[in-house]
Amino acid sequence: MGEGQTFLSEETKTSLGDKRHLMIVVAEKDGEYLIVPVTTWHDELPFGIQDDSCILNKGDHSFIKHKSWLDFRFSKSVLAIDVLQGLLKGFLIRKEDLKPDLLKYIQGKTEISDRLPAKFKHFFEKVSDE
Repeated sequence: MGEGQTFLSEETKTSLGDKRHLMIVVAEKDGEYLIVPVTTWHDELPFGIQDDSCILNKGDHSFIKHKSWLDFRFSKSVLAIDVLQGLLKGFLIRKEDLKPDLLKYIQGKTEISDRLPAKFKHFFEKVSDE
């Protein structure tokens, strides 16, 4: 478990019925995960509604069937143990891990998206060797 792990979220009610989102563990620090949801891209939505800083395409991950994007606005910091317990209890559904190059791509996009809340920037701060 850790960076690059993916899972389906708990079901949430939407106008189209109950839905789960693919969640990606983008970073790990001190027993906490930074998780970010993936959502389907909709070409008909007005410019600026969706964040085009991190686009994923069909085939980037086995669960992604359409052009999608990472919705950094809904990033969460969760304890690693809570994710593990959710998986064990069946609230969350494990999916395949990201390929290392896709994880690096996503991590790089956290720097250019203005939608990742500032409170999560510490996940990407490097520890000094001093």
